[in-house]
This record gives sequence, structure tokens and C-alpha cells, in this order.
Amino acid sequence: MSKLAIGDYIRNTLLYRIIDHKILTDLVESTLHDLAAKELIAADSTSTFEATKLGKAIAMSSFAPERWNFYLQGTEESCASFRDGWRDALSLYVHTNSIASVWHQLANLP
Repeated sequence: MSKLAIGDYIRNTLLYRIIDHKILTDLVESTLHDLAAKELIAADSTSTFEATKLGKAIAMSSFAPERWNFYLQGTEESCASFRDGWRDALSLYVHTNSIASVWHQLANLP
């Protein structure tokens, strides 16, 4: 994420409208500096920030285990619904006798 993107995000928050912009800018800069000092983010020469492996692990572990189960179950259900819906939509538009040829053509795509 670039400094420009971070600035755009901050300018669209309620906090930006409540406190002095200089104070908020200083808070964001000090936070970015602290995160970089703790090696949770890395900055390149173009002022683009990216989470390090440690930063990603800490962010991901902030969810309680039961939340991960909820997300996993929701993802599995979504994938199954998409797969079933896609199959149903295909059967509506393709004559059943030609499905085998369609699958054969799809399987041979590069």
C-alpha cells in the first residue's frame, strides 16, 4: 500500500473530520515508523508499504479460532453454492445430449 493510498483512506475517515489534520498526519507517520521498526511492515524506496511475514501472521492470528472456523465454513458453503449454481446454469443453456462434448471441449482448452 502506498503512502498516497493511506492518505486517501485517512482523509475519508470520521477521525480526519474531527481532529487537526497535522496531528492525524503525525500519528499516521509515527505509527508507520513504529511498525517498520518492529519489522511488521517493510517500505521500499517508492514509499510503498507491505506487510512482512511476521506482520501477516500477527494480523491473521488476531482472529479467535472459532472465527476461523466460521470463515472456513462460509467459504466452503460459498464455493459449493457457486459450483452447484454454475452446473445448474450450464444445464439450462446446454442441451443434455451435448454436455459430454462441451466437457470434452472445456477439458482440452490450453
